[in-house]
Amino acid sequence: MTGKAEIRSKIKVLKKTVATAQARFAAQEVTKRIERLECFGECTRMILYHSLSDELPTDSMLRLWQKASFGLFLPRVNGNDIDIVSYDGYNLKLGAFNIQEPTGSDVLTKFLTTDIAIIPGVAFDRNFNRLGRGRGYYDRFLASFPGVKIGICFDFQIVSAIPCEPHDVKMDAIVTPSLTLVSSLKKQHQ
Repeated sequence: MTGKAEIRSKIKVLKKTVATAQARFAAQEVTKRIERLECFGECTRMILYHSLSDELPTDSMLRLWQKASFGLFLPRVNGNDIDIVSYDGYNLKLGAFNIQEPTGSDVLTKFLTTDIAIIPGVAFDRNFNRLGRGRGYYDRFLASFPGVKIGICFDFQIVSAIPCEPHDVKMDAIVTPSLTLVSSLKKQHQ
């Protein structure tokens, strides 16, 4: 099995080959696939994130879903954790790790099973494992999140296997521009 550092290194190289137009097209395809998921129609609140330059772009999703009937929220780093803060389309500032974060004070503290969290990752595998950047922010948050966890990425970010540790949280679904994987465990609970 390939180690986490090696996977991160390989994906970093591949990300540099993605042109802006390719990234935008990939984001459109991922958006369509997410909107076709059963859980999307039942969504009460959506937790998204403001993408970094090397991630699948989420700016079009933010604009589109800000107008949806569900509430839209973004993470904001708070020490070793993330707060989930209401997103109004404005009031962003450059926060930790050069990520655009909401400045508002409306922080979610209780979550519903109908909430959806769209999660970034360096890589995912077909067993719904996620490899993050290594700091554990999302794993700590997702450990107590009862809603649907959807990992999104480019197609090349799906790898054969990711080494897992006990604190790693599996996704309920993984969506790429050409693939939608939904966990059979999550299907049983819908």
